[in-house]
Amino acid sequence: MIAAFLSGAAGEAGKQWAARILGPALVFWSTGLALVWYDHNRPRIQREGWRAALAGSAQAFDGLPAAVTLGLLPAAALLLVAGSAVVADRLARSVLRIFEGYWPAGWVRERRARRWVAARARAMDSYQRLAAGQAAAGLSGTQERELVGALVTLRAIPARAQQTLPTRLGNLLRAADLRSARKHGVDAVACWPRLWLVMPADTRDEVTHARQGMERSAQTWLWGALFLAWTPWAWWAPLAALAVTVVGYRNCLAAAADFGSLVESAFDVHLPLLYAAARLPAPPTAADEVGHGAMLSRYLTAGGADLELRFVGADGAVDDGD
Repeated sequence: MIAAFLSGAAGEAGKQWAARILGPALVFWSTGLALVWYDHNRPRIQREGWRAALAGSAQAFDGLPAAVTLGLLPAAALLLVAGSAVVADRLARSVLRIFEGYWPAGWVRERRARRWVAARARAMDSYQRLAAGQAAAGLSGTQERELVGALVTLRAIPARAQQTLPTRLGNLLRAADLRSARKHGVDAVACWPRLWLVMPADTRDEVTHARQGMERSAQTWLWGALFLAWTPWAWWAPLAALAVTVVGYRNCLAAAADFGSLVESAFDVHLPLLYAAARLPAPPTAADEVGHGAMLSRYLTAGGADLELRFVGADGAVDDGD
């Protein structure tokens, strides 16, 4: 849910948009059209060489007016690249939702989710066994690595089975959201848009950059999958498509891990700013953290429905209404 909110907040500046146009879309079309041209001109290249083939292709434009060759054709090429970049940008967001595991209900989703639930259960068993061994007699190097792996898995999958998603990326993001709720008692979905408004600009920039990294990786995956369209003109196109999609997905996982850590850290570091902005008392002790977080979430969700709620003044004193 937090990631969905940021998909609208992470708008790009003009220079970033230009880079997107001149990036994957341009590579896709220039490479693909070059493959089509080469396949069409291969006999001539074999007979007369590259120079003759290029000259023959250029002759096709000799009879066209200068306004067409210098204006209309470049504009049409730019429109093709820019238009496909816009479409790919919209589709990449849908791809990212699929990566996050928001699939239609069905046995495929349920089966995948159960696999992650089972993986977390195995990691918990390993963690408990190794933690007990560490306290008793210490661990070997192999056991230390196994313990670290178990901890990584436990952080990457929600604790409750009904909150588990069918994909690794979705579980990474949801587990980060739920850690904030567990530590601070807040409803991350309700509090995040408000916290976003009071966070320092550099923190927002870091979170936005991580979110954009996920979107760029999803775009890379999408362009790699689309490269399959050039298979009739290049036998190796499926291999290139496979390599690009694998790299894109792995980069998306890395970006999701960074994004989740930054969201969790934003709650850890800047939640007092939200208490102050909402004019509610911050928790005085760690034992009060969850209760105050629940109070903050209720206020942000339901407003003044809690008639016993008391605001604090600028000096931190509770307003008694007098």
